[in-house]
Amino acid sequence: MSVFADIFAESALPSLLDTLGDSITYTPAGGDDVSLTAVVGQEERGELEVEHGRRLRREREVTIATDPDGPYGGVAAPALNDTVTIDSESWAVESISSKADGVATLLVVRFGDVERSQEGYRRRGPA
Repeated sequence: MSVFADIFAESALPSLLDTLGDSITYTPAGGDDVSLTAVVGQEERGELEVEHGRRLRREREVTIATDPDGPYGGVAAPALNDTVTIDSESWAVESISSKADGVATLLVVRFGDVERSQEGYRRRGPA
């Protein structure tokens, strides 16, 4: 490892995870759950047009340690289509935006339905 990576792993990463870390569960596809501490980014939302309406796309970045034996837990080889559970919600790993110096930053996503409001859509009883 480089000098920067050594210093980061020894002092900056523990400080970052102690200050900003949240408990999450990482589940490799077909593997066992791994409990760890991660920095969970703000959720961003957007709507997508699909064949039969609209879908809500929620995404956020999650930064995890890559040392499974470290004090904060970690995943040595994070992969696409693994899942991350944050506050009882499962998120799919869509991409790995960076992996260096003992940390990996993952882009995780969730999709849901979007209801459109229209006249009489939730009408109850006779018109």
